[in-house]
Amino acid sequence: MDTAEEIKRRKLREMLARAGAEAADASPVEVSSEELEELLKRERAVLLDFYSEWCQPCRMLAPVLEELAAKLAGKVKIAKINANRNPEASMRYGVRGVPTLIFFRDGREVHRVVGFTPGEELRRLAEKLLVC
Repeated sequence: MDTAEEIKRRKLREMLARAGAEAADASPVEVSSEELEELLKRERAVLLDFYSEWCQPCRMLAPVLEELAAKLAGKVKIAKINANRNPEASMRYGVRGVPTLIFFRDGREVHRVVGFTPGEELRRLAEKLLVC
C-alpha cells in the first residue's frame, strides 16, 4: 500500500511530466527530413515552416510562430525545417521559396502559404484548417 508521501511524490512527478509536455508543445520544434515524416504520422495537425537562416521574412515570421505555438499548444504542432539543410524535404513538398508554410491534417497537406503572413491571419487559418 502506498503511503501518503509516496502518493504525493508520484502525483508531483505526473504533474511535472504533463507540464514538460505542455511546454514542449508551446514552442515550434526543429525537424529534419527524417523526423518530419515521423511527426506527420504522429501528430493530427501540423503547421510546418520551411525557412532559411539568411531569409529576412523568415526571421520576421519566427516570433509570430512562437506566439502561435503558445496559443495553439495541444491543438496544433508547429514545426520548422531548414530548407537549405533538408533539400530532399523541400523537393518532396515542392517548396520553391521561403518562407513556405504548409498546413497538414492527418498527414495530408490541406493548405499552403508562401511569404510572410501576419500572425492573426495565420491563427485564423490554423484554426479553420486544423483545429476542429
